[in-house]
Amino acid sequence: MARDPKDKLILTTGGYQYVGWLAVNVTRSLEEAVSTFELSLTEDTSATGDRIRPRLGTKCTIDIGETRVLTGYIDSVDIAHDGGSHTVEVTGRSRTQDLVDCSIVTEPFQYRDRSLLDIATVLAAPYKVPVLDEREPADPVVLIKRFVCETGETPFEATERLARDQQALVTDNEYGELVLTTVGQLDLPPLTHPGNILRARLRADISGRYSEYVVKAQTVEDDENYGEVVSGIDALIADDEVPRYRALVIKGERAMSAADAKRRATWEAVTRAGKSAQVEIAVRGWRAADGLLWQTNGISRVKDAVIGVDADLLVVQVSYSYDEVGERTEMLLAPPGGYTPIPPNDQRTKGRKKRITADIDLWDLVPEYLRPSNDGTWPELAGGA
Repeated sequence: MARDPKDKLILTTGGYQYVGWLAVNVTRSLEEAVSTFELSLTEDTSATGDRIRPRLGTKCTIDIGETRVLTGYIDSVDIAHDGGSHTVEVTGRSRTQDLVDCSIVTEPFQYRDRSLLDIATVLAAPYKVPVLDEREPADPVVLIKRFVCETGETPFEATERLARDQQALVTDNEYGELVLTTVGQLDLPPLTHPGNILRARLRADISGRYSEYVVKAQTVEDDENYGEVVSGIDALIADDEVPRYRALVIKGERAMSAADAKRRATWEAVTRAGKSAQVEIAVRGWRAADGLLWQTNGISRVKDAVIGVDADLLVVQVSYSYDEVGERTEMLLAPPGGYTPIPPNDQRTKGRKKRITADIDLWDLVPEYLRPSNDGTWPELAGGA
C-alpha cells in the first residue's frame, strides 16, 4: 500500500531512522504522565539499509512525517522469527517515565509557601525532566503553605496530589516534558456519523462513583492557629445520583482549610462522575480534516445518533494505530465538565440540590433507562431467579 510521506512513522535512535513497520501503536493520554509506543518492524528497515540494532535504554524520538509525537527511551526489544519471517518489536515510553517509576530523592521533603510549578520543578530536576506550566497565568500565584512528600513517593505522585487541589491536570507532551495544564487547550474538527466515525461506543458505568465523599485533613499550624484549632477538618460532598449508600473517605494530601477540603471533595466527586460516561471513537487515518494529527486535550463536537450522543467532548486519549487494514486513530472522549469541577450549589433550587453531573453534558444525553435508579427498592423478577 502506497503511503503518504507525511504519514510515515519514523523511530529515530542511535543516529539511525527506522521505518517499514508491520504494526504500530502510539498512545498519549491526558490522564497519564507517560506516553507509550509499540512498534513491530521487519529486520532490515533503517533508512540507510542497516540492520536494526536498537539499544535498551537509549534515547529515541517518534515522528509522523515532520510532526514529533513522542520523545523518550527504548524499554524493551523482542526479536523473533518463525522460519518465514523475522521481526523486531520495540517498545518504550516518553522521558517522563522516570518521574513515574522512580522515587523522590530531593531534600528537603517539606516545602512551605511554594507554588505547584516550583515544587514540581524541584522534584523533577534530578531526572532532568523539564516542567512546563500551560495553565492560564494566575494573579496572584497560588502558594502552597505547607506540603510534605511521603517516603518512597514518586515525583509524579507528589505533583499529582498537589495538582488535584488546584484542578490542574498532569500529563506529558511530544518533547517528553511534564506538563501542568487545564482542560480544552485545542479546538478540534467534529466527529460525526454518518461521516468520519468508523465505530463508536458509549459506555456508562457507575461502579466508580460514591454517594458521599469525605475529605479529612488538618489545617495549617502557625503562630495564630495551633492546638485544637488545627486538629481536624472534615468536608463532605454528596452525589445524589448514586442509588445506595457508598462512602469514600479521602485523606487530605496537605494541610488544608475548610474551603480547600471542600474543593478537594468536589474534585473527586465530579471527576468520577465525568469519567462514568465516556465515548470511544475510531476514525480512519491519523489526521483530522484540517490536516493536523488528532490530539489530546482538544474539544470536538460529537454527533452520532446510533449511540445517542450530540455534545462537545474532550479528547482524553489518542492512539495512533497501523496494521494490515491501514491507519486508524482511536480516541477516548469524555465531558469537559468532569475535568473542571464546579462545586454543587449549597442553596437548593426548586427543592433540590444541584446535581453533581449538572455541568457534565454527556450525562444529560445518557438514555433514561441507563441512568441510576434511586428508588431504594429491588426490582421484581418475573418467573423466579
